[in-house]
Amino acid sequence: TALVATGNPARLYRIDLPKFSAGGVTPEKITDAKSLADRGVTTFGEVRDRNLRRIARLADGRIAAGSSPKGNVYVFPREGGAPVFLQENRDAEVTDLLPQPDGGLYASIVFSGNTGESRLTPPRRDNAKEADPLPASPPEKFGGRSSLYWFPVNGFPELLTSRTGIAFYRLAKHRDVIVIASGELGELLGYDLKARYSLTFAGSISSQLNSIVPLPALAGDKGESGKFLLLRNNAAGLAVLDFNAPPSREAETRRLDLGSPALLGALRFNRMRNVSDQQLTVEVKASSGSDEVEGWTPWTPLKFSDAAWQTEDMRGRYFKLRLRSTAAASVEIDKGGLFSLPQNHRPVLQEFRVLSPNFSLLVQPDTPAPAIVSLSQLVQKDEDRPRRSNLLSSQVVPAPGTQVVLWTVTDSDGDNLAATFSLRRDGDANWTDIVVNTRDAYAQFDTAHLPDGIYFTRLVATEIEPRPSAERLSATFETDDLVIDHQRPELLECTAKRVGDKVVVTVHGRDGLSLLDGIEVLFNNGVHETLEQPVDGIRDGREETFSMEIPHPRVANANSVEVTLYDTAGNGSTKRLTW
Repeated sequence: TALVATGNPARLYRIDLPKFSAGGVTPEKITDAKSLADRGVTTFGEVRDRNLRRIARLADGRIAAGSSPKGNVYVFPREGGAPVFLQENRDAEVTDLLPQPDGGLYASIVFSGNTGESRLTPPRRDNAKEADPLPASPPEKFGGRSSLYWFPVNGFPELLTSRTGIAFYRLAKHRDVIVIASGELGELLGYDLKARYSLTFAGSISSQLNSIVPLPALAGDKGESGKFLLLRNNAAGLAVLDFNAPPSREAETRRLDLGSPALLGALRFNRMRNVSDQQLTVEVKASSGSDEVEGWTPWTPLKFSDAAWQTEDMRGRYFKLRLRSTAAASVEIDKGGLFSLPQNHRPVLQEFRVLSPNFSLLVQPDTPAPAIVSLSQLVQKDEDRPRRSNLLSSQVVPAPGTQVVLWTVTDSDGDNLAATFSLRRDGDANWTDIVVNTRDAYAQFDTAHLPDGIYFTRLVATEIEPRPSAERLSATFETDDLVIDHQRPELLECTAKRVGDKVVVTVHGRDGLSLLDGIEVLFNNGVHETLEQPVDGIRDGREETFSMEIPHPRVANANSVEVTLYDTAGNGSTKRLTW
């Protein structure tokens, strides 16, 4: 027998295949139950929604089904009958169901008020012949969202991940990763079940990936093949996803818009796993126009230096990056930072006045920057401001050696949470708890006793009252790296020279962990200046050169200057110069 899902009305039919095959072809439309039963078709179950889109058999024999346009998830008894709800939705479509051997079920649900037909079927050209190939048309912008849910046995559904502006089409499982074939630009996504975070894989040169099927292992191979067959759409075709591909692999970003023409600086990644800088090649191309095809420069390799990938004289508003890896293991690259120097514009004179003669000015001195500022002045982006308004109104005062970290963790059903924040130095095996079971949304601690280096951080959030003890859940989050740097930057070269009518102070320095922040000069006649921009205009390295020009009349009565080089950790090295 086979089960068939239908739409309008939404029903499940059981088909006796031998009886159905022997029934032959009937030209008239059959609607009554007896005539259908005579041909091997009987009703298994039905729902009140319009369509049943997906069905799957669970490990215990029950049948799971997903509907549209409400997007409900049902489960039918093994022998048919009335279903029960696993989850009720609205304005959604269940696009795939992936049952598991333990009886659980993964489901992908797309929430949108519009039909997806225009996204899946490209329009035919006017006056086109039937044999003419269809051109690849630009995909319609999808305005909905997609979610991946886990339905445990005898438990409540759990939202694993959600993406806005992308439609999830099909699901597959590779080891501890749920692989998601999706769109609207051929995205291939994933969810790591152990680490509990979303993944983005290299996608496809198409608009959508409408289906994914695991390929069986070859004779003699053990376990899974690690290969999947992907169905591409617009342009149509087949692709192979291979998790055991040869070491040489590549991925290309979408078009990156800097907002205005700029000079490209360094590219830095927060963290890379299972790949060294020698095994990763980064290329870039630029354009001043938004066209995806024309106007782009050739691919230019970036040179690895100062723990970053850099290039010289690469200009444009739009950039694309291409990464190539020769590492044998599965490569993971965390979020990156792309530094740039925006286009410089000439000054514009807006107003000019000549004051009446015989008047003088008593210039008001500049107000020094306050030593106490509010936390909201330091946090530029806060997506949950009402909850943290009191915290963001906190005053910030100078305190050498103190580190503050902030977080926002919410619970959808209103349970109270306690958090534990921990550190682990890169290379060490043990975690050090900084705060344990705190209800605060921050941690403040002294770093003076901690060795220099890069520290991994984690946050463990645990439900507390009013949730009963036996039902309290805990989640572990892998948070951003923390750099602890107590070492002063190294002054490689430091000079002060009289050049014409100016005194030129030049500082070339290097730091072992932090980026350089700028220099401060203090002449022994009281003249004080600061400089934050290096010679190349982009402050993006741990080794930089700073050059400052002071008019000689301002320092004519000075014969020495103290120069201090700072890094972003607040460490400084000072040297006295004469000329």
